[in-house]
Amino acid sequence: ISACLVGSEMCIRAGLKYLEKEGPDAETFYNLAVGYMNLGENQKAKEFFYKALELNSDYEEYRSFFENL
Repeated sequence: ISACLVGSEMCIRAGLKYLEKEGPDAETFYNLAVGYMNLGENQKAKEFFYKALELNSDYEEYRSFFENL
């Protein structure tokens, strides 16, 4: 799933469907976080960001951005 910059709702649906089928995936969790952020759903954005971070510490560089939502 590519970065969720346009069509956030569609991206979120696709991401959730992907997770159901494939299981936990850091990139998908991160993309869901961005999608929810674009929709103004900051709590969900944070939840998915932390899931991404748990699986891949490379997302640490984005922590302050999501914590400040």
